[in-house]
Amino acid sequence: MRSLLIVICSLSLLLISPSFASDLPSYEGLCKKLVDLPGWKGEKCDGIRASTPAGDLVSAHRRYTKDGRRLEVSVIVGSQAIALWAPFTQRIVVETGEQLLKTFRAEGFPAGVSYSKKEKSGTISICLKEKGGQGYALLAVTFEGMDWQEALKWAKKFDWKGMAKLIK
Repeated sequence: MRSLLIVICSLSLLLISPSFASDLPSYEGLCKKLVDLPGWKGEKCDGIRASTPAGDLVSAHRRYTKDGRRLEVSVIVGSQAIALWAPFTQRIVVETGEQLLKTFRAEGFPAGVSYSKKEKSGTISICLKEKGGQGYALLAVTFEGMDWQEALKWAKKFDWKGMAKLIK
């Protein structure tokens, strides 16, 4: 399932490459939104702003750890966000005994989850902003050592509306 998602994202990145360079926020501004989480050890936020043949992007990233659990939280804007959100534009639900891939709404935002039940790990993607009908800005929360509902609870500790306001 994870391999299929990676292939879909890679192909989408090659096919979808609009340029939004002038609309991109600074990664430093996005880092300010990746706040400390109570009880978690948070590493320093880092980021990147880049222009590539596949499109322009900016991202901010911060890792958190607590009692063997891990969260990696990223705010991604531009071409990479479009590619990462592409699998969720179909509003799909696929569930097996081991995997879950579905779309839903959280706090009024479109969201998607890819979750490995056995490994208790996955990624929750929150579409912060759409542009031209595509997910242009995402909050991506990769997690290990917890179920996806707990990861979503921690993801809600971030100011999604404030992040969305930073993005034109």
